[in-house]
Amino acid sequence: MNELVLPAEGQAAGADFRVLRGVGPAVERRLREAGMVSYEQLAARSPAELAEILAGLVGMTPERIRQYDWAGQCARLVALPDEAAAPRMRYATFTI
Repeated sequence: MNELVLPAEGQAAGADFRVLRGVGPAVERRLREAGMVSYEQLAARSPAELAEILAGLVGMTPERIRQYDWAGQCARLVALPDEAAAPRMRYATFTI
């Protein structure tokens, strides 16, 4: 169940960790407080290191982080072409 969720329309993909399965506002805030600003930085950390950063948040154990496969999700997001990760504009067409 390592489903990748793309950013919602109007959201930049750059360092929006909330697009990762298992990351909510509290986890994202802790990651940013630890100085993480990119998917590459998050992927470079081991599940144990991430669990240490997230200490005190319920359920954030190395095993759970490994199950969520944050490193794999980050790798897939980084591999996306820029236009796939960028917000899409919708245009309406009509005829007069």
